[in-house]
Amino acid sequence: MTDTFKILICTDVHLGYKETDAVRGRDTFKSFEEILQRANQHDVDFILNAGDLFHVTRPSKMSLARTAALFTQYCVGNRQHAFTCHSPHDTNAHRLKMPMFIIHGNHDEPCGFGIKSPLHIFAEMRCLNYIGLPNKQNCIEPVLLHKGATKLALYAIGNTRDVRLVDQLRRRKLTFKPPPDNSYFNILMLHQDRPAPGRMHVVTDDALPRFMHLVIWGHEHEPLAPQQSETQSFTVYQPGSSIATSLCRSEAVEKSIGVLSVQKQQHRIQRIPLKTVRPVFLKEVDMRKSGLQPDASVQLVQTYLRKHVQAIVTRYEGDAMLPLVRVRVNVTGGYKRLIIKSFGAPFVGKVANPASLLSFQAHDGKNAGSHMENGNISLAVEPLHKRERIEALTTQFLEKTPLTRFDAKAFHDLFRERVQEEGKTTRFISDRIEALIKTKM
Repeated sequence: MTDTFKILICTDVHLGYKETDAVRGRDTFKSFEEILQRANQHDVDFILNAGDLFHVTRPSKMSLARTAALFTQYCVGNRQHAFTCHSPHDTNAHRLKMPMFIIHGNHDEPCGFGIKSPLHIFAEMRCLNYIGLPNKQNCIEPVLLHKGATKLALYAIGNTRDVRLVDQLRRRKLTFKPPPDNSYFNILMLHQDRPAPGRMHVVTDDALPRFMHLVIWGHEHEPLAPQQSETQSFTVYQPGSSIATSLCRSEAVEKSIGVLSVQKQQHRIQRIPLKTVRPVFLKEVDMRKSGLQPDASVQLVQTYLRKHVQAIVTRYEGDAMLPLVRVRVNVTGGYKRLIIKSFGAPFVGKVANPASLLSFQAHDGKNAGSHMENGNISLAVEPLHKRERIEALTTQFLEKTPLTRFDAKAFHDLFRERVQEEGKTTRFISDRIEALIKTKM
């Protein structure tokens, strides 16, 4: 229909992630290209990207070149648009055959000399519309889009430290300029942590403006169907990432994007599965159920675990893409741990991550919790199901050792990213905490 907006929604593409890996180096670019292709196939008016287009704030020249090639192929060019755009800032919406409105995430936020994001480069090249940047008035003004009788008001907040944003919203230091009238369908796009057990100082639905109709939530990698807010009248849509950057339950799901259709005040979101995303397979093995004794040799343990991995590999034989596999091994009771990198040698060419196939966990009640002995930090290892998020571990430490030299949120972010990315053990966490504290003394 001539007055129906069609909008593709995506987030957390993480271009450049693992770009130097021989197997996984082009994964993020293949997924991004599929997203751009889907936008053209579904003949959408424009794309909304809720942050983390890049995996780092300073992408490599190779990442920048590959990204520029994709924008040039799919977005740059002339096209007659059926909508008009009215923005408080200059936009490239009508200069592109496939416009993209995008905010920065925590991975590609503005920083360094001049406080720039890599998104600024592509905005200056007129490849995308970079929105969600703060202004001196701390007032978020909408981008107004009209298509026939349908009017959209697009609001955006680029990633901000949760503590700061929560304080700004609570004290009303950050305001939202209302749309010109009540006929607008109001969309808010942001990139923040969502409330979850163990998370402190996060943005909640009730802190957001009541006049919103749809909130698009970036940053969280797990895709969730649109949900009615429990405290507000708007709908919350969490599209999830288009790439797995950690081997955990929330990543081991089918990745997707959404196509939003809006006609006047009515909307619906169609879920579109992505076909170019590498599959993730997780398995948990409890050595106490293996039939082996705790003093069993390394060779016996290795043979037992390789049988589990081989069974997984067999499931994916003949597939176009090698799978990402993670076997989490519970070694409670004194079972031996293996050298992870050498364990995966027989699976080179059969899985995408032969050097990180295993992770080990153990739990003994007497060691539970966190403590300091003779100035050394100790964090007990707990089963995965008791610590879905790394905040649970770092929070235990912070409760007994408050930080005075650096921000607690930054501390959480650092260890969540580093530990989840490759399944590092809690021994790794302890070492990193000690090193981090020494640098701040």
